[in-house]
Amino acid sequence: MFGSPKDDRKASSSGLICKIIEARDITIADPSSGTSDPYALLVFGNKKLKTKSYKKTINPYWDEAFPVDLGNAQFVAIELWNQNMARDEYLGQVTLSAFDLKTNEGPTWYRVDNGGKKMKLAVSGDLLIEFLQQDNKPQKRISVSNLNPSDQVKVRVDDAIKMGNGLDLDLSAINIPKVPSIVFETNLKNTLTKINLEFNGFTSFPMELEGLPHLTVVNLTGNSITSLPSVMAPFRNWTELYLNGNQITVLPDSIQEFVKLEKFHISNNGLTAINPNIGRLKKLEEFLCSGNPLGVLPASIGACQAMEILDLSGCELTSIPGEFTYMTRCLELNLATNFLTELPQSIGRMHRLCILNLSDNQLSDLPLSIGLCIGLGNLGSGLNVERNPLHDQTMKDKWRLGPDQLLDYLEKRMMTAGGAPKLEEFDVPMATPKEKRGGSGTNSPVIQRKAAPQPASLTSIPQFASKAPISPANPNRRYPVTLNGGLNQVVVFVANATDRNDAPGTLTINIVK
Repeated sequence: MFGSPKDDRKASSSGLICKIIEARDITIADPSSGTSDPYALLVFGNKKLKTKSYKKTINPYWDEAFPVDLGNAQFVAIELWNQNMARDEYLGQVTLSAFDLKTNEGPTWYRVDNGGKKMKLAVSGDLLIEFLQQDNKPQKRISVSNLNPSDQVKVRVDDAIKMGNGLDLDLSAINIPKVPSIVFETNLKNTLTKINLEFNGFTSFPMELEGLPHLTVVNLTGNSITSLPSVMAPFRNWTELYLNGNQITVLPDSIQEFVKLEKFHISNNGLTAINPNIGRLKKLEEFLCSGNPLGVLPASIGACQAMEILDLSGCELTSIPGEFTYMTRCLELNLATNFLTELPQSIGRMHRLCILNLSDNQLSDLPLSIGLCIGLGNLGSGLNVERNPLHDQTMKDKWRLGPDQLLDYLEKRMMTAGGAPKLEEFDVPMATPKEKRGGSGTNSPVIQRKAAPQPASLTSIPQFASKAPISPANPNRRYPVTLNGGLNQVVVFVANATDRNDAPGTLTINIVK
């Protein structure tokens, strides 16, 4: 199946990196669109590492790197899965012998097969993978050419100047231990905005990048960097920093000096904690920190009011602080594969959530206020509660039917319990006064919901301030609402629905002072 081992030794575990680059023409999970929502799962021994998932494609491009410690593992498998809120679907895999891994030979295409498993779907596709060995043993050069590293650097610098206008420089996978001096001796010093240094031999943070004053995007994925500098001020103009697959164990206080940082990826390192100064990154929109043994989160993370995408999967989290819910702009939140037994009762404050992955935790129930996160019921998004010991069998059944069914049930459950609960307030460290009020402003949005022609109730949240019947026969009627205690949101709940076949309509609510 795998061929005979070339020798009796496996690829060394020291510095072994698996780079999952892309796939092409993979199995179609959704015949109606001719696409899938794929992600890849790297499996070796008892470890499982997951890539980001993509929507509606059969040609996903991940370009993600993962450290691999083979230990006693005999095989390495890269499985393809289709993300589905009911149940993820297996799309095939590539299986490689740990004795036959081709390291430092460049990316290689592998055919996807069923891995010996029964599949409802016809397997197809190819997967582009690269294994990199970064230790002190002699290795075949990564480049397919015969150029030595210094010559490769020169060629890439020349290409960047001639074809890229000196804005973007790719020095990835050349096994260089530091930024070459030629970069600072050319006009790139005055023009360069992006530099790719992934999969090289960096063991310390390249402080020499201070000599490139216009840099905004830096990729250091897949190196062996063990720490970050105590002074970050020279890099305050950076907007994107990628450090996945290094060996960083501590985020220093100086992290607060990345004042313009919008994207920060530091997955699969050895972080045991997130420095509380993360709350000072007021422009941070995307924070990927999966695969780090964090255990707990600082309350100050709730001060990251610009956060839209947050991945904390596989971080050994046992709880989520209530202050966390003040990230009210968050759209995608991944908390999968942790040890969570409950969520904050104030989770409903994160009402913009479209994707919430809670799979592989220890949740026995969900907070009532999660019914306020109506975006989780939209088509193509949703709430994943797979492999949790939920006590509510109806909740499990609705989840299997789809995200819209689950959210509908959660909303109705909230109403049955007396409506939207009062959301607990917290004093978020490092938050501004406006952020401490919720950070979502005072203007309520126009809310569009399906409505039956039966009477409904108009209520304010987080507690009922007033109620008034809404008559379908008088669509332009105004209803006075008293918002007590600084409340700033109004929700319309449609109740008393029957089994009549009346066509649903659109209920539009305009808040007028």
